[in-house]
Amino acid sequence: MQTLADQISGAMSRMGNCVGRDEISRIVIGSRLVRVRYLLRFESQPLFLDITYYRADTQWRSYGFNFVSDENRIISEMAGTNQVHQNVADAR
Repeated sequence: MQTLADQISGAMSRMGNCVGRDEISRIVIGSRLVRVRYLLRFESQPLFLDITYYRADTQWRSYGFNFVSDENRIISEMAGTNQVHQNVADAR
C-alpha cells in the first residue's frame, strides 16, 4: 500500500509542484472522528484530498486518506452549503 507521501510525490511528477492547500470542508462525527477535505493546488491542476483523523484518547492521528479526482462530484456535494458561496467571494 502506498503512503500518502508516495502518492503526493507521484502526483507532483504529473502535475508539477504543489503551491499550496486550502481546507474546503470539515465533517465532525462525535468527538473522536473528523474528515477534512483539502484542495491541493498543483501548478497544472487542482487535486482533492480527504484525510480522516481519529482520537482514541488525547492525541489526534491520521486514520486514512483518499484522493478524490471527480471535481464535479465534490462541487455537487458542496453546492447546497454556504461554503461554496463564501469561497467564491473569497476568490475575488
